[in-house]
Amino acid sequence: MAGPSVGLNSTFISYGDSLRAYGLGSLMIVFTFAAAAMFLKKTSWQRASVVAALAVLSVQTLFHDAVFVGAICLGSAAVCAQRKNWLAAIQILTAGLLAAISLLPYASNLIAGQKTSVVLRTGMAWPRFFADLTTALGFPWKQYIYIWGLLVLVVAACAALALIRKTPATDKSADELTTDEINFFAGTTLLLAIAGYLGFLWMTAMPGQPWYFLPIMVLAATCFDAACSTFKSRMSTVLLGSALITVVISIPVARRDLDYRFTNIDAWSSALMIEAPREDFILVVPWFCGITFDHYFHGATPWTTIPPLADQFGGSGIAGL
Repeated sequence: MAGPSVGLNSTFISYGDSLRAYGLGSLMIVFTFAAAAMFLKKTSWQRASVVAALAVLSVQTLFHDAVFVGAICLGSAAVCAQRKNWLAAIQILTAGLLAAISLLPYASNLIAGQKTSVVLRTGMAWPRFFADLTTALGFPWKQYIYIWGLLVLVVAACAALALIRKTPATDKSADELTTDEINFFAGTTLLLAIAGYLGFLWMTAMPGQPWYFLPIMVLAATCFDAACSTFKSRMSTVLLGSALITVVISIPVARRDLDYRFTNIDAWSSALMIEAPREDFILVVPWFCGITFDHYFHGATPWTTIPPLADQFGGSGIAGL
């Protein structure tokens, strides 16, 4: 159910494929989670180094993947602590630490960015937060946001049951990933990720956007799928049926959404090349649409963006200013 809600999600396809590195960053989180699960199955420095490499790639792809890498490493360390395998806990935490260290070269830019982006940092308004969350999770119907909430509760409940059962610790030389440990790892990771990401969004104080939730959606789906692998066959059949229903509903909705135009700059550019004389002056607002306008507009009329970003473009209109 969670897989189709992500894989066919028009918001994820639109923004994950075209905006910054949200799609690739989400994929790296899945790889890091899988590597951590393999590490827990048989702990070693070699497997911890694989987690470290993927964790570094994750945070370098998308800065705020650091929150999810931290949650994965802490969730893994919690399982190791439950086993009383302190060496393994040190190994996985070292992997997370290396990912954090890899971000140090950008520290000065991130700190300076807090001052330069003060105009944009208007704070996280809860009405907009929930509206963007609904846009991201409410696919193919808005009611699916409640299904996502239910999935999170299921993962958390599985983790709580695993903790209550208190599975005896295994010998650290022959540790195997048990059903309870899978559930505990998935639940702990997901809850830490949700809490950490909410804190991250609050501290950045940026107005919300639907694509901010793409990585946490993918991690939530991955954690749920990990917990689902421990369900009995009857429950698995129900989940498979729900996933198939979601696919049937999602395909026409995704097709409709993906036909939606983000801008009509191409049409306006064609019209302006015919109607706008050389004596006119074109202002492109908002500024980021200037890149698309520069691609489509080949007229002689001078133009610029507000604010002007002349060094960004090579169009004849900008060059003539």
